Amino acid sequence: MLTKRAPKPVALLKTYRDVRRGRPPVVDEERSLIKSHLKLLGVVKREGKALQVRNRVYRQVFDRQWIKEHLPENLWQRIKPAMPIIAVLLAAFIGMAGVAGYAFQQRSVAQDALVIRQHQIAEQQTRETKKQAKIATKTQFANNQREELDEQRRNAGTQMERTQKHSIQLAEDQRQSATQKILVAKLRGKAAVVLDRLPTARAVDGMVMAIQAMGEVIWQKPEMAKQVLTPVQSSLLAAVQSVKEQNLITNVADVISVAFSPDGQTIASGSYDNMVRLWDLQGQPIGQPFQGHTNAVFPVAFSPDGKTIASGSADNTVRLWDLQGQPIGQPFQGHTSWVTSVAFSPDGQTIASGSWDNTVRLWDLQGQPIGQPFQGHTNAVFSVAFSPDGKTIASGSLDNTLRLWDLQGQPIGQLFQGHTNAVISVAFSPDGQTIASGSWDKTVRLWKGNWQGWLQAACNHLRFHPVLQKPESSSEPLVAAAARQTYEEQVWGKLNFGSR
Repeated sequence: MLTKRAPKPVALLKTYRDVRRGRPPVVDEERSLIKSHLKLLGVVKREGKALQVRNRVYRQVFDRQWIKEHLPENLWQRIKPAMPIIAVLLAAFIGMAGVAGYAFQQRSVAQDALVIRQHQIAEQQTRETKKQAKIATKTQFANNQREELDEQRRNAGTQMERTQKHSIQLAEDQRQSATQKILVAKLRGKAAVVLDRLPTARAVDGMVMAIQAMGEVIWQKPEMAKQVLTPVQSSLLAAVQSVKEQNLITNVADVISVAFSPDGQTIASGSYDNMVRLWDLQGQPIGQPFQGHTNAVFPVAFSPDGKTIASGSADNTVRLWDLQGQPIGQPFQGHTSWVTSVAFSPDGQTIASGSWDNTVRLWDLQGQPIGQPFQGHTNAVFSVAFSPDGKTIASGSLDNTLRLWDLQGQPIGQLFQGHTNAVISVAFSPDGQTIASGSWDKTVRLWKGNWQGWLQAACNHLRFHPVLQKPESSSEPLVAAAARQTYEEQVWGKLNFGSR
């Protein structure tokens, strides 16, 4: 059935051979007579879409040797149908070989002629190149001579130009140096005049001149300002110190603590009469005293937004107040002795308090304690302060030490030891890198003021004085006008000192 009675034995055996190999798989086709005959004989079967030898017996019996023996093909049978084509190709090849031989012979003759011609052209080009090289050498020599002369002329001109520029710059430097020396002498002279006038009836004129001189220093270059800053700022400080304080705040009892509002326009005070009071900058009371504590009020502090005031008292409590003096919530109860210090965190959401019970406590704005008391001092805690980032608290104590704490009440590092008496005040620098402490041992220590403030104080003293209101009416109108300009730009304008 596979070899003698098959419809197309050769095609059938080839298809069976491909199925047996399995690479690539032979896909079953219902309309294929050969594949249908193989399936009908039972030699192959369909698995999925491909044909496979039905079983191992058939695979072993009808193996590759059997297929090779029964394929009715040999080499002659394979090439016999193509013999006419092969004969034609052979004849064409022989003809082309003859043509190619003739062409090769002719190409050899042409190449020989071409080589001879190229050799002649090369000799002619060599002669021409040597001739051009001689001409170029003479031309290059002449060009080199001309360029050398041009370079000498340029160098001479450049040197002359440099000499002229140097002379001009030297003259300018000398002029600027002379001008600077004159200005330095002028400003030093004004500082001396200020000091002469302050003890006399012309004290106001002295202060005006100090402001005007400070304004001149601000506008100078840094290297110039350094030469006159010390004498001028000394005269400005002396002017501030010579003026008697006019705005005196009078309380009805001993004042224990004061605090400025963040905008600098309001002052809060705590006193022995159990009261908290607010004042304006002219010393006038704002509203009624804040009543609620039952003992002396020690510390007071404004919240960062200026809308809330915290106070600590000898009644062992902390209280919060609005700006109308109304208590906010209930007193913060937890300390067992006087509350001597309070401080708001930078975000205004936490309050720290220090007490004579030797502890520091943290509170939320509803008066609920945050964590356990900070225990570590062996005597009263007299001062507390938050770091600028709000992550650290410093405390000063009557045990002569400072401590740092994290917000969970764990001490950071060791005690800061060095003071020989109670530490009653602590403060962080704006960058949080330095802590200042004040003590009853009469020292301030830094652990790890300046002319701008004096200028503002001097200007504030003369804010409503005629010498600044109408500079033209003063004895020295030019000086007074310059002082007013300094005041307007540096104090009223709130510019950054020293930014120019």
